[in-house]
Amino acid sequence: MGQKHTKQESQNLFIENSEPKNIISENDLYISQNQFFQTQDEKSLLFPQNNSHSSFFNRINEIQILKVNDSMIQEIVPIDDEKMITITNHKEIIIWNYCLGEQLKIIELEQDIEIICWVYIPNQNIFIFSKSNGSLDSLSFSNDDYKISQLKNNQSFIIQYLSLLDDSSFISFANDGKFYIWDINTMTQKFSFENPEPEKKIKKIIYFQEKETLVVLLENSSYLILYHFVDENFEKEYQKLDPKLENSFIGWLIPVSKNSFITVSLNGHVHLWDISGEILNNIQLFENDNVLDTLNYIYCHESRYLCVVIDKGFLIVDLQTEEKIFKIGTAHQTTINFIIPLYDGACITSITQEGYIRIWRTTDPEMFEQSILDSKIEIKTKPTQEIQKFADLEQSFYSQEFDFESIKDLLPQIQRFCVEDIPPIQEGIVLNALSLNSHIFATCNSDGTVVLWKDGIFEHDFRTKFLEKNSQIFVNNEDEFGDEFGDEFGNELGNEFGNEFGNDDFESIF
Repeated sequence: MGQKHTKQESQNLFIENSEPKNIISENDLYISQNQFFQTQDEKSLLFPQNNSHSSFFNRINEIQILKVNDSMIQEIVPIDDEKMITITNHKEIIIWNYCLGEQLKIIELEQDIEIICWVYIPNQNIFIFSKSNGSLDSLSFSNDDYKISQLKNNQSFIIQYLSLLDDSSFISFANDGKFYIWDINTMTQKFSFENPEPEKKIKKIIYFQEKETLVVLLENSSYLILYHFVDENFEKEYQKLDPKLENSFIGWLIPVSKNSFITVSLNGHVHLWDISGEILNNIQLFENDNVLDTLNYIYCHESRYLCVVIDKGFLIVDLQTEEKIFKIGTAHQTTINFIIPLYDGACITSITQEGYIRIWRTTDPEMFEQSILDSKIEIKTKPTQEIQKFADLEQSFYSQEFDFESIKDLLPQIQRFCVEDIPPIQEGIVLNALSLNSHIFATCNSDGTVVLWKDGIFEHDFRTKFLEKNSQIFVNNEDEFGDEFGDEFGNELGNEFGNEFGNDDFESIF
């Protein structure tokens, strides 16, 4: 099975005596309380932290499938726990109430006009977007009132990048090589300044509000540009931050905390920076460069844990200790495109381009079984064809009988494995995926659908009512997940299953 840890190492991976929180809100429209399986004893998390969510026995199921005529949804913008914005290839901006599956507002752009970039301002419910004709527009909405305003109609330059700075301003970068700072309240330009390398495009911008510092990553660049605004008039100083890479570029710029960030270079080095420009740490992810072209997704969790997707596998690095606390060489049969944390990191979701989804939590079946044997607790396991078919695994199992109270003290010793594998239910490939809130995520597919997923038991009646209400939105009427497994899993460990995933693929890398 997976990599073994000593008892002390395993205790470092998990937190004891954390209070589980109820993940069902009063306004939850998806899962009714009597259908949601919950345990008050689950304490093990994928990431060490001070709080926990009781998601150990729940399955990920599709909540609903949203479709916009024949358009292909290319971008998803989360707004709140009920609404989101989608942008289609037919140049439509659609505001959804995804709890009800309703289209609240459809905005059609002019012919041959495309959206170049966008930024959402959450505290004022304003969606700002740059168009290919040079204009910069804003869409503001409050309740059922929607208003579009034009902020700029200067066709001499096109805004190519937008990013929120703070509660009162946002920044744009245009093809004239200039940065523009905008006032959100008045929707006017405050000032502009030149990019020291105007021929290069902006790849990523991070703004640290407390220190009034702007960090800029240019495309195909081996260094960063740091701007420090020294007064209220945005007088600035700037410096270059050079990690002294050898024949390599910086591929990723990721915020870590209020005063630090990391860069990941194409030669596999991770640098942890202070906003003063000092390098705090240098971690080498790889011992060779063979996997650099397959490093395709990175995110940082809880300002400490760096999750790196490499081809079909991924690893998690503790930035403080530099320890690789989790690594798996073959997590899927095909390339992973997205990794999404759920429940504040209590579990993570890996998604392939073809739409296969796997949910990762913190129990290792081999170590779990060994712990039970050590404590002389009898457990019965058996393979099932249903689970093998569902998970596409050769050796899967679930336990029919166990006493959770008898083994809960052993939980810090338990490792991790894949507990669920969701086959794709849509046609085409997954273009985008993101978390809408702490427990719901969405996949955006090339067939024009957006599939919403939630960790819990699927509510068939809600889907039926939803389908009857709006014929333009299609849902999968076959409750394949619930019928396939039945009620025999209940609130038991039977909801857990796994297989031996190879770590051998990574041994030559790390």
